[in-house]
Amino acid sequence: MAKDMMPGGDLWGDMGEARKKIFEIFSLAPFQTGRLAKEMGMGQWYPAVDVEETKTEVLVTAELPGMSENDIQLEVSADSVEISGERQEMKDLEDKEAGYIHKERSFGKFFRSIPLPSEIDPDRAEATFKNGVLKIKLPRISTEEKGKRLTIKKGES
Repeated sequence: MAKDMMPGGDLWGDMGEARKKIFEIFSLAPFQTGRLAKEMGMGQWYPAVDVEETKTEVLVTAELPGMSENDIQLEVSADSVEISGERQEMKDLEDKEAGYIHKERSFGKFFRSIPLPSEIDPDRAEATFKNGVLKIKLPRISTEEKGKRLTIKKGES
C-alpha cells in the first residue's frame, strides 16, 4: 500500500543503477580509480601504494612503471609522505591512434599524499627505486625519542 502511494514506484528500484555504479567506483583498485578519474577529465592517475608498519619503521612501496627516479619527487614529514611526478607517454614509431583497439595505461601528472600510521623521523628516511618500484623506509620515532628528560638544577636566589 505504501508503495502505491509513492510517486514513480519503488524509490530504490529507480536508484538501483546509480547505487550499483557508485559501489563499482568505490570498490575499484587505486589504479582503476585513477584511470576512471583521468577518463572523467580530472587529468591525474594514481599509482598503487602499499604501507607496512613494523616495530622500528614504516615502509611505503609504490608502483611507478615506466618512470625513472628523476621523474619522481618525495616530501616526507613526521606524519605523511607525498609522492608526485609525471609519467610521459611513450612515443610509438607508428601513428599513436593506428592499430589501438583498447588503451588502459595512464600517463601524465600524479600526486599521492599518504598519511602514516605512526610518527617517523624524516631526517633518517631513505628511498630507493628499482625496476619501477619505489621503496621508502621511514624509521619510527620511539617513545624515548619523542621527549627529553630535563634535569632540574638548583637555582640561585
